[in-house]
Amino acid sequence: MSHDRQYAPLTPGIIRGLSDKLYDKRKNSALEIERLVKSLGIANDFTSIRKILTILQDDFAFSSNANCRKGGLIGLAAIAIALGQFPDSIAKFLPELAPPVLGCFTDIDARVRYYACEAMYNISKVARLEILTFFNRLFVGLFKLTSDPDPSVKNGAELLDRLIKDIVNEDSGAIDMETFLPLLQERVYTQDPNNRQFIVSWIQVLEGMPDLNMIVYLPTLLEGLFRILSDPNLEIRRMCEALLGEFLRKVDSPRVTNFQAMVRIVLRFCISDDRITKLMAISWLHNFTSIGKEQMQPYMSEILGAVLPAVSYSVDAKLRELASATNENLMELIRRSNPATLVLSPESPAATESSMGEGAADADGGNVTSPDSFNIASMIIVLTLQLLHDSVATRMASLRWFDLLHSRVPKVIAQHVDEFVPALLKILSDPSEKVVAYALKVMATLSLSRFEVLEEGSLDTQADLEEVADTFFNRIMADILRLFKEDRELFEQRGSFIIRRLATFIDANKIFRKLAGVLEKEEDLLFAGLMTQMLNLILLTAPELFVLRQQLKSMKTEESQSFFRVLFTAWCHSPVSTYALCLLAQQYEHCCGLLQKFSELEVTVTFLVEIDKLIQLLESPVFTFLRLQLLEPQRYAYLVKALYGLLMLMPQTEAYRTLKNRLDCIPTIVLSLELLKDEELEVFKGSSNASDVDFDQLLAHFDAVQELHNVVTAEGRTSRKKQVAK
Repeated sequence: MSHDRQYAPLTPGIIRGLSDKLYDKRKNSALEIERLVKSLGIANDFTSIRKILTILQDDFAFSSNANCRKGGLIGLAAIAIALGQFPDSIAKFLPELAPPVLGCFTDIDARVRYYACEAMYNISKVARLEILTFFNRLFVGLFKLTSDPDPSVKNGAELLDRLIKDIVNEDSGAIDMETFLPLLQERVYTQDPNNRQFIVSWIQVLEGMPDLNMIVYLPTLLEGLFRILSDPNLEIRRMCEALLGEFLRKVDSPRVTNFQAMVRIVLRFCISDDRITKLMAISWLHNFTSIGKEQMQPYMSEILGAVLPAVSYSVDAKLRELASATNENLMELIRRSNPATLVLSPESPAATESSMGEGAADADGGNVTSPDSFNIASMIIVLTLQLLHDSVATRMASLRWFDLLHSRVPKVIAQHVDEFVPALLKILSDPSEKVVAYALKVMATLSLSRFEVLEEGSLDTQADLEEVADTFFNRIMADILRLFKEDRELFEQRGSFIIRRLATFIDANKIFRKLAGVLEKEEDLLFAGLMTQMLNLILLTAPELFVLRQQLKSMKTEESQSFFRVLFTAWCHSPVSTYALCLLAQQYEHCCGLLQKFSELEVTVTFLVEIDKLIQLLESPVFTFLRLQLLEPQRYAYLVKALYGLLMLMPQTEAYRTLKNRLDCIPTIVLSLELLKDEELEVFKGSSNASDVDFDQLLAHFDAVQELHNVVTAEGRTSRKKQVAK
């Protein structure tokens, strides 16, 4: 009897039925409880109802017997259903109804977990918005149940999850985001696919609520969402991609949230191996650079490191286009910036803080301040690395950046030439001629003193910039010659192209003067001779050097005479090149003097091959003026003598016959013009404008240089003999 009073108002039959192992008996007992609670409610006997709740909680839901726990859960659900008929009553009893059911979410028995889902479904259906008092605990429980190994439990959890989402949609304000967000943030990094799908679905629900601004909370969730985006499950990927795309459309201002924090997160995923993740990250970066503008300044180097490799992405045209557009946004930011903001170095405290991306945030998550500066030093490091990228498009994009930065802050760039010039020189061996051509344009640009007008207040003067340009020009010319000497393959295959290309951007006179000055002091005489031959061929044939050839022909100015002297002293490393230079300058009497010197030289096969090439050049358009002068052999007697002397040096090869055929035309012309002979016709010895050129001194220099070559040749022979003797 005392036992019956203990469970009153529940009857012994109800108690036995709730703990029975058969479902039907437990269900019948639950129906009895529902009827009993309804009657008690009509009688306003809520004290008895609370007692029933206590019995079901203490003696059943928390029992060690699994059947009792199942019966207790069904009984609790029955009470909730009965209370649904009494408005506002459910809210009074939720603190007793919900906790025992939530506790059973983690029960060791799968059937108990299933009944817990079922019971909570019925309770929530009645309680509606009141159940959101337990939203955080519900969310944590459902998170675990969605990855439950038992299929029936997962199905039950999914039904309950859909119901809770519907309830939340009725009033988003019922969720305490301050306490809920840490739970969401912690679980967004889950690796389980079911949990990931659950998390994404809930963020989608929250994002779709008109009264809840999820953008404010996005920085704490963004990294986890990007991780989920690379999930192998296609459905999860699509859900996450759609969610991130929706967020991206709503990020329309850098002030709506912690903008810099999101930039740092997105940057980490721009180098992902997963194509979809990379595309999404680049899309976000493109949006950031479009709306953030100046707030992107501290992250320029990191963004370049992410974007430049992607401009050559061959697998996805959309990704490649987005990367290119982002790169253009960054370049436009540099073009519009004040040069005073482009001078920070990594050691600067402000630059260090900027590169770390630290920024204060206001109460709404927005940044209070943003460093107004660029870290040029770190940008140069990134751009230099990208110069060595496998893709042509990336290397070209990097070269464009060097061109742009130099146009804005030439002195700053000049301070870092030691860091990127080796990479520029290495590019000269690039298989792509387009890349080589642009690299040469960059080198030429760095060597010029014509810059954009700097902002008012800049400390750079034109004199400063000219000094910077001249210093770089001298360095780059010396470096190119050194590179040619070390890499003979590059010298032979690209040497002419490199010099000619530079001559399209830089005054050819300046280039040849500098190279001649270096060659004059070159200790490697073999290389000096080869380099002289190449430069001579460029001088005689390159269309880019037409004006230079015209100046040498006339030598009307002191500058052109000085130029001839500079070239001559360097050209002495190659006798035939020296002879060709004098022909071009119309110093025919001097040519005859050189021929006398040739008789004292060792006539080698190389020497004869050079003469052979020169004879072929004499038939080219460059020497049209010379061939026309042969129509006046009396006036140009030294020219005729110089050419006949050249003919006498040649063995009877095809080149010999070519020159002989040309010279054989002269006697016929002389006879036909005999009656027109002018007794007072002055013999042309050379351009009268070259009177200030000391040819005796130049010949003496020629002798001295050739003597050095003879010594080196003799030493080479001696060395080879010793090696053979060994």
